[in-house]
Amino acid sequence: MIGTRPDCINKEVLSLIKSYVKPGFELWVELGMQSIHDHSLDFLKRGHTWKTTSDAIMLISQSGIDVCVHVILGIPGETWADMMKTAETISGMPVKGVKIHHLHVIRNTPLEDIYQTSRIKLLTLKEYTSIICDFIERLRPDITIHRLAGDRSEDSLIAPGWGLRKGTVLQAIEDEFTKRCTYQGFLYQ
Repeated sequence: MIGTRPDCINKEVLSLIKSYVKPGFELWVELGMQSIHDHSLDFLKRGHTWKTTSDAIMLISQSGIDVCVHVILGIPGETWADMMKTAETISGMPVKGVKIHHLHVIRNTPLEDIYQTSRIKLLTLKEYTSIICDFIERLRPDITIHRLAGDRSEDSLIAPGWGLRKGTVLQAIEDEFTKRCTYQGFLYQ
């Protein structure tokens, strides 16, 4: 798994990456997509647009390399409908994998300053559980889910505290799917 930014992908880079392929060697490129919404990418100060990401996904896929996208749920300014549109858009693209996690605030980052001045609201565990299940219900069933929650060490995480208990998060997601009697791709069309 080679993680990179969408604005770092071009034919030259992909040629180099493709040279790593050997028999029995699984190769993926993970793109830091975060969202399909430019207003969210602007908030995160990503320095690229959704079109850049979309073009990178197509270029990687056309080169025969599996694409995994990284998505953040709970970006300030994104609505539930925005997040579901991201799931639906991913499902319509040649994406083979997805890593999903909640927005979390890391110590000594610009987001910490914004959070400390109460200008953003983070998702509760209950909200995240509901949203991620809604999101997964809209994902194509063949997309591999590589991650369902983010990892941070206790000394670097400001909030939300529930993110430190990954087992609790995964169990909450599993319990929600059991309660709903649904699964990945349940609402995929």
